Amino acid sequence: MRRTTFIGILILLSAASFAQVSFVDLDLEQTQLLFAAEAEAPGFGSYRTLFAADLSTVGDRIQNAGVAGGDVLNEAELTQLTFFPEILTYLPSLEEVQIQNRFGVFRGSVRNGNFAPVPGFESFVDGASVQNGRILPVTASPDGNYLVILEPSSAAYGDLVLQRTDGSDRTVVASDVELSTQILPARWAPDSQFFVYSRGGSIYYYSISQFERGRLLGESFRELGAGTLASVRWSQQSSLYYVSGSLVYEILGPEFFTRSLYSGLLQIGTIIGKLPFPFDPNFDGFTIGPDGETALLNKGGRNLFLLYLNPDDFSDASQILGLPSLFLPRNTRIQQILWSELGQVTILAGSIAQGESASSIFRLDLRGRNGLEFERMADEAVHEIQMSPDDSRIALLSRSGVVVRNATNWSRVRTMDADDPIHAVWLDSDRLLVGTRTTIDVLAVDSGERTVVSLAQASDHDLTEGVVRGLAGGNVYDYSDGWSPSSSSELEGAKTIAAPRFRVFLESLSSGSYRNVVMVRRVQGVGTSRLFPPPEQEYETFP
Repeated sequence: MRRTTFIGILILLSAASFAQVSFVDLDLEQTQLLFAAEAEAPGFGSYRTLFAADLSTVGDRIQNAGVAGGDVLNEAELTQLTFFPEILTYLPSLEEVQIQNRFGVFRGSVRNGNFAPVPGFESFVDGASVQNGRILPVTASPDGNYLVILEPSSAAYGDLVLQRTDGSDRTVVASDVELSTQILPARWAPDSQFFVYSRGGSIYYYSISQFERGRLLGESFRELGAGTLASVRWSQQSSLYYVSGSLVYEILGPEFFTRSLYSGLLQIGTIIGKLPFPFDPNFDGFTIGPDGETALLNKGGRNLFLLYLNPDDFSDASQILGLPSLFLPRNTRIQQILWSELGQVTILAGSIAQGESASSIFRLDLRGRNGLEFERMADEAVHEIQMSPDDSRIALLSRSGVVVRNATNWSRVRTMDADDPIHAVWLDSDRLLVGTRTTIDVLAVDSGERTVVSLAQASDHDLTEGVVRGLAGGNVYDYSDGWSPSSSSELEGAKTIAAPRFRVFLESLSSGSYRNVVMVRRVQGVGTSRLFPPPEQEYETFP
């Protein structure tokens, strides 16, 4: 056992120290520099991100930079040009799209596709290092005014930070919060007035209005009860569903203060139902229907039970129902549950079959006249499903493209080819924003029209007479405060690393997560500096 554990630790250490970022394809014209970063992203493979650097402001300062590789050219202005959608979110109140990847968090309008770093999160172009491995998800408030960030403080724990997206207020909400790359660090209420988080086996609420007035209670007074984020769900009316043991509570916003202040004395909130099994927040999950009277209990990640919520333990014989349940194989896990206002439930389950990822879709119509039962649909190889805001359509994403179906009768509405779509979000009942491996597109379902908003990555690029061009999906695009189709059918210029005032080259690194760094040398005079700093290696204090 010790030998196996030791080998496992060595594998993890070697994976952590393996260089995951390399910089390639330098292209210099006068004082404008283009280069790409190739990053290894677990779950996505490798992808390229294109950057531009303006050296016009540093020509007279580089002379005093010192020895080669010893200093960083902090005066150079870096701009990120492509945005790979590792995590994709739509903020309806701002009509903006938020993209998170290992280079930072960015927002932009679907009208012009001009994405920029969010001030509340330090990005690579601001001097931060490129993140390695699976990134920790950042969650934004529905109104877009705040970010909740989980910043690692050790190998297993981190600080939960609340940051205004204008870069002003920043506060540590809680320390020693368990790190997770799969679960968002907090759940926001739809009205953005509260969020809940878990720490040390307990659930806490956080009031934005109290924070903004400087009257926030201590954490011990904001504890709601035992559990994890799996124990809570928000309703569309911003009331909180909370499962404790076998009881399901509904807590209204005004009750948070009372519940936490008198915990142990009063049970504030309304019991709206009871579960047939004790709820284990480490393995179980639940979803409450839009009507607030029906629930799906996810037992162990692979078994679903339909329940009618009723706080009463007793019923007469006329109320006995044979409710449906869905039992999945051991290699299958429930990934998504969509529940429409009309009572249609759509479930996406994922599994591993012969070493390959597989999926299944199941449907349940709660208003069906022929009895309640889960029906397996014919759709396969689907990795994400998204429902339109009016609950009328469901988009199914697979490696080959996007299929839009009617949410009521499951008829096919539109089939759209896309280059390996990764994530999708609905902008309205007709327009679907799809982030693929090459482009970020808006698909109009009714007309079938497709509009490129931005590039996710460029497989090649060039810089000719001040015009930046990128090649994505076999098409050429020009960049000028956003990407647009180019009149050129192919890239024109050959890459160069020399200009009248500067030369650029790559310098290899012997350790760390970067394989190399970009170096800038002044042609006249003495001075060579790094364009950006390599990540600092941090070690725990030797005991």
